[in-house]
Amino acid sequence: MLIVNNSKIAQTFVQLAWVCCTSVFCICIMVLLGRVFSIHSPKSLFPGFGSMKPNAVVGFLCASSSLIFLIPETVSNRRRLFGKAMATIIIAIGFITLLEYILKVDLKIDQLIIKANAVELMTSYPGRIAPSSAVAFVFTGISLLLLSNQRRGSHWFAALGMALSWSVILGYIFGPNSLYAFVTYVTMAIHTAVSFLLMNLAILLARPKQGFVGILSSFSMGGDISRRLVTSIPPGLIGIGLVCLYGSKRGWYDDNLKFTLMILFGTLFSMALIIWVASDLNKMDMQRTLAEAELLKLNLELEARVYERTLALQLSLDNIKHLEGMIPICAWCKNVRDDKKYWKSVEVYIADRTDVKFSHGICPDCRLKIEKDNPVE
Repeated sequence: MLIVNNSKIAQTFVQLAWVCCTSVFCICIMVLLGRVFSIHSPKSLFPGFGSMKPNAVVGFLCASSSLIFLIPETVSNRRRLFGKAMATIIIAIGFITLLEYILKVDLKIDQLIIKANAVELMTSYPGRIAPSSAVAFVFTGISLLLLSNQRRGSHWFAALGMALSWSVILGYIFGPNSLYAFVTYVTMAIHTAVSFLLMNLAILLARPKQGFVGILSSFSMGGDISRRLVTSIPPGLIGIGLVCLYGSKRGWYDDNLKFTLMILFGTLFSMALIIWVASDLNKMDMQRTLAEAELLKLNLELEARVYERTLALQLSLDNIKHLEGMIPICAWCKNVRDDKKYWKSVEVYIADRTDVKFSHGICPDCRLKIEKDNPVE
């Protein structure tokens, strides 16, 4: 399928990729500073929320560094090799952590860089990232590895990483801690989930002409509709959920009414969105119909002009007199016999049948002959 991309939108997507990647890098620096200077806020944004673990900070620093080197479409082999190395480290962090959970062993990587503090030592797995974070790191690393090898499929793993982090963010927004907590005190921190979301979004936007992001950046009607839906559906649904959740917590209605209101508001929101998109599609269709009618009108006018010019040319050709076939001419006097058996001079014969006019003169040979036959005394 041929997709014609909008260069301005594609350039905007690349700039957003830079912004997301830089934001993740800044979050990691803030968390590192918080651990060095024992500041609680950067490690865990709110009391009771999980903290970003040191291995997560290392993974995000590797991911952001890798993507910074890989965002340009044409990169040197050295930059590509660096990106592969960082992606491999990310996959190793996630894979080894998953092995620790599956095999129930400690492979001594949880506190390899920074030792756990007193609070973290009281948790089930001091310094260990959550299983959801480990899976997300595997998805992110594979996506960066495919991106560095210039192979298709990186956007699918980035989309999986975004879906996983988005579910964690929804868990923090609406309350079900099962979306972000595994066992006691083993949770994906809120800023860890945001970092995963921004990182995988940056990977998607780094190649705006590939995958389903290519549809978002296209000139087509599908690109225009998809951009509208992507930017309107998530905020609208989250807003409806928050409003219904707030009323339920305030005791204005019970859970049954809460779900009823969520379905009602969701239906109304969907209908409004459908009407908005349909009206714009109808407007585009009318513009296309008018353009097609104008094009048909111009085509008919052009055909009429071509017919007029062809007819005029044919009339001009009919009026042109021309000579063809065998012409009988006298070998002695050079007179020509016409169709009525009359003998005429060559000048008269040609003048009767064409628009040619003759001017008479004497050629050099004839002039010498005349002077020789009639010498001047």
